[in-house]
Amino acid sequence: MANAAIFVTCFTLSSLGYFIGLEKSTLAPCKQVPYLGFISDSEKQAFILLPRKKEKFLILLKQALKSETLDLVTLQRLGGKCISMALAVLGARLYTNEINMALTCAVRSSRPVKMSGALRQEFEHWLFLESWNGFLPWRSEKHSHVRLFSDSSSFAWEGVLSPDAININICDYWEPHIIGADIANKETLALNNVLLSFGNNIRNSWVDAFVDSQVCFVLGTGAAPAPIP
Repeated sequence: MANAAIFVTCFTLSSLGYFIGLEKSTLAPCKQVPYLGFISDSEKQAFILLPRKKEKFLILLKQALKSETLDLVTLQRLGGKCISMALAVLGARLYTNEINMALTCAVRSSRPVKMSGALRQEFEHWLFLESWNGFLPWRSEKHSHVRLFSDSSSFAWEGVLSPDAININICDYWEPHIIGADIANKETLALNNVLLSFGNNIRNSWVDAFVDSQVCFVLGTGAAPAPIP
C-alpha cells in the first residue's frame, strides 16, 4: 500500500507539471533525512554532521596544521566550513575569531598568513571532531523571558535570577588569581559566572542582563537579546 501511495503521488505531481529529483528525494517515511550537509534526525530532534563532511573537513584541517603559512583561499575554505557547522556544533562561531582576523590580514596584504600563536590554537581546537559524536538539539518553540542581575566587589561576586515573582541568589568569593584583577574584568567575569551558574534555569530563554559596569554596557550596546543555548 505504501509503495502504491508513493507511485500515485509521484504520478500526480508529474502530471501537474512538477519535476521530482528522485536522487535527492526520500520517498519512504524515515527518522533521518539528509539536509544541507547534515542529517536531520526527528527522533533526537537535532541536526547531526554527516560523517563524510566531518572527514573532509578534518583532512583539510590537518593539512593546514602541517603548513607554516596559509593562503587566502585555504583560510576562506576552513572558515566557511567552521561556520557551516553551526547548526550541529554548539558555539561553532565562537571559534572562528582568529580565522576571521587572519582572513582580514590576508585580504589587506595579499600575502600568506603565518600559522602560529592563537590562530594555530583555534585550528587545533577543531580537532575535537575526531572523537566527538554529539549534536546540537533543536531549540524549543517555547521561549520564557527572565531577568538576571550580576555584581562584583574586590573579593566576591553575586548574581540574582528573577523569573516571574521568584528570586534566586548565588554568590562566591573570587579565587586568589582573580583577586588582583581590575574591576572591569571582575564585572565581566561575574556576569559570566552567573550565566554559567543559572545555565539550567535559563536554557532556551530570553535573558535581560542588568549590570552596573560601563564596560559590559558598552560591549552589549546595539546587540539584540539572544536565547541562551
